[in-house]
Amino acid sequence: MNKSFSSRAVFKAHGRLACLMLSGVLIVLAAAAPSAQGRDPKTLSQFYLVNEPASLQSIQQNFAKISLVCPQWLSVTETGDLESTVDSSVVEWAAGKGVPLMPVLVNDKFLPAVAHSVLGNETIQIKLIGRIIDMAKANHFFGIQFDFENIPDDDRDRYSQLIRNAAKEFQREHLKLSVAVVPPFAPPPAVSPLAPPPTTGWIANPHSAAYDYRRLAEAALFISLMTYDEYASPEQPGPVAGAPWVEACLMKTLESVSAKKLLLGVSLYYREWSGKSVQEGSIQEANDLAAKWKAQIGFDPDQKEGFFNFNDGAQQHLVWLQDVRSLQVRLDLVTRYHLAGFSAWRLGFEDPKAWGVVFPQAVKRIH
Repeated sequence: MNKSFSSRAVFKAHGRLACLMLSGVLIVLAAAAPSAQGRDPKTLSQFYLVNEPASLQSIQQNFAKISLVCPQWLSVTETGDLESTVDSSVVEWAAGKGVPLMPVLVNDKFLPAVAHSVLGNETIQIKLIGRIIDMAKANHFFGIQFDFENIPDDDRDRYSQLIRNAAKEFQREHLKLSVAVVPPFAPPPAVSPLAPPPTTGWIANPHSAAYDYRRLAEAALFISLMTYDEYASPEQPGPVAGAPWVEACLMKTLESVSAKKLLLGVSLYYREWSGKSVQEGSIQEANDLAAKWKAQIGFDPDQKEGFFNFNDGAQQHLVWLQDVRSLQVRLDLVTRYHLAGFSAWRLGFEDPKAWGVVFPQAVKRIH
């Protein structure tokens, strides 16, 4: 998921801004895609929550339109210790509002060594599963989502077995288990930083080899496919999650995972390239940035994603963002492929207009 955003090319912004803006507007109008009011009420809407003011404010304002909230609260260390940042006030509030919570469990800092240590030791796993169950029951959680990343390839079968064992123990305690997985494809290496992002030619994601999508899905209630962070390195600017790449990853995953068990990952943020740094933030921050530098926000007709560029007098900046237009395209994939729903990273980053335009208004209750 690469959710611990960090600064990551020298580039030149698109020279076809005006053309793309006009084309993008025409495409959006011509598509006449389903609105939030017309979206399938059976769509499961999962949102990730972090312990930050904007994220907490968003859940309080929009909980009636959310099926499931997955807070970033749990991590496991190399020795199997469970570290927690559970916010008891959120737990209490969610219980009062009837909002189901499924906290996310990660390997500490997404370190390969931590994943390998846990997956290679059955004693650690037994202890970990027991501690998770105790915490989940004490806080009346709906369940837990496992999000182990940077898993060594050799631990592929061990990870599947951990999920299977945990699911069995969870079932005895009436807890649910889900798994977040990285997408199967990555963009090809760029010919140059100035080259337009491709729409074909995907390569295998080197981080995906450790995931047996089929076995994980068999044990889990659902799979959250993290179809975002298509481009994140300083050397290769590009869309946060271009539509061609998202759909290619979705189609490949559906070869192993039933649509009824799959949630499409949706990004709610912007990413900005400037010099050798990359930074991310909310759509409101992106809008403020565009207004500050009098930059017009375009819509790329190939990637189906918003973008703008500006020069601050010292260097060029390029911004890609997932605004309401981009979200419409991605949520239409959920409908077209009859998926169980979508999972969105993260509350507090989203385009505020999305709540009344593209996100489902009728909440599917999860059981």
